[in-house]
Amino acid sequence: MEKTPNQKLNLSFDLVDEKSNKGYSVHLDFSRNLDITVKAKDEFPQKAYEGSFTLDELKKKSRFFKMFDSIADSFNDVKLLQEQKTFFVLYNDNSLTFGIKKQIGIQDDIIFPLVQKSSDIKEVVDELCKKNNELEKKVNDLNEKVNQLENDLKIISAFALDSSDENVIKGFFEKKPKAFKLIYYGNDRNNFFANCEGKKNLLFLVKDTKGNKFGGYMSSTLVKSDDLIIKDENSFIFSVQKKKKI
Repeated sequence: MEKTPNQKLNLSFDLVDEKSNKGYSVHLDFSRNLDITVKAKDEFPQKAYEGSFTLDELKKKSRFFKMFDSIADSFNDVKLLQEQKTFFVLYNDNSLTFGIKKQIGIQDDIIFPLVQKSSDIKEVVDELCKKNNELEKKVNDLNEKVNQLENDLKIISAFALDSSDENVIKGFFEKKPKAFKLIYYGNDRNNFFANCEGKKNLLFLVKDTKGNKFGGYMSSTLVKSDDLIIKDENSFIFSVQKKKKI
């Protein structure tokens, strides 16, 4: 196989040790020797195993490699073996073996013993930072879900809304909102504007002493004024019990 300029002869894929059920990522480099790197997945710190094999060494391992004049020549055939899922990895007593299963053209398993790479402090720190960022994202996602659940509980407890009431209100909109966010509960005018002024897409809910539930909606931005009229063609008022929008 003739190698074109700047052509990278690399092969990357994942494997699972069938005995331990551990996952590994494998990288093969055919640039000069056959350089093999296998990294354990879902481990911290991540363990890496390496091995470098010359063409002469490979020819001694198996007649399979004797038909090639260079490591690069073997790339397409080795890639085909990978696509046929003939590779395996075996972990035992802190050592790792990478190999090609016996098949047509290969008399016995081709074994590539790999040596564990010494941990680099920079790589460990980088990996720790990556894990920390992943955990922070998960925590933030969970916090958002918790906040949403708390908000839903506030709405339910404040207005005694059940799922059917919520569906009735959502049904008043042409494009149903996914969720409501409670930004103010109470009847103090100053506190109301402190929380709601400058916001738009506001839904107002009222529950009277007899348990009637009704309210209104405005899409325009709320402005605090005693004499200002806000025009809003999308606004409406509604009754939950009557399931009616005006």
